[in-house]
Amino acid sequence: MTDFALCRWPDGKTSADESLALLLDSLNEPGFGAALAGIAEDRACGRDPAVVSFSHFLPLQELMPPRAMLHVKCLARASGSDPLLRRVVALRSTAHVFGHTHFRWDVTVAGTRFVQPPLGYPRDRAMQLGGTTDPFLVYDAATGRPGPGRPSFWSACVDPAGAAFVRPPWFAGEVARADEAVARLRREGTGAGAGAGAGGDSAG
Repeated sequence: MTDFALCRWPDGKTSADESLALLLDSLNEPGFGAALAGIAEDRACGRDPAVVSFSHFLPLQELMPPRAMLHVKCLARASGSDPLLRRVVALRSTAHVFGHTHFRWDVTVAGTRFVQPPLGYPRDRAMQLGGTTDPFLVYDAATGRPGPGRPSFWSACVDPAGAAFVRPPWFAGEVARADEAVARLRREGTGAGAGAGAGGDSAG
C-alpha cells in the first residue's frame, strides 16, 4: 500500500517491526511529557481537568470495521499503534479524536470516548448526519460532560465482546494502573484542600 511504498525512512527503521513506530512516537516529546506533568499537577491540586487528546492514526484496531468488511483489505496493516495507545492510557483521556480511516466512529472504550468525524473528502462530508459540516462537540466544558453522541453505522457494527480480543494483552493492566494513579492524585488533592481549610480555621 502507498503508506509503505511511497515513504523512505532512516536506515534501520522499518514497518516490519516496532522501530519505525517508536521513531515516530518519539516525536511527541518533550511536549507530551510536559502536558502529562501539568495534568498530574492539576489533579494533585484538587482539580479534575477534562483531557481531550488527538492523533491522526488509530490507537486501537477495533476503532475500524473488521477486515472482512473492508473494501481495502490491507488497511488493517496501517492501523493501530501500541505506542500511541500507551500515551492515551497514560493521559486517561476524557476523549480521543483520531482520523486516518475515514470511517465515522463514536464509541467509549475503558472510560475514554474515541471519536472520528471524517470531513476530509466530499464523500466524507456527504455521509455525515444531514451532510452537515458543523463543528463536532466532543466535550462540553459548560456542563462538564461529553458532547452528544452521533449515530455511527460503522462503530455500531463492532461487537464490544469480540473487539476485546484485538486489544494488546497489556491494555487492561495499564488502564488499571493509570486509573489508580489518577485516583491517588485526586486523594492527595482532596487531602491538600482539606488541610488548607483546617489551617485557615485554626488561624482564624
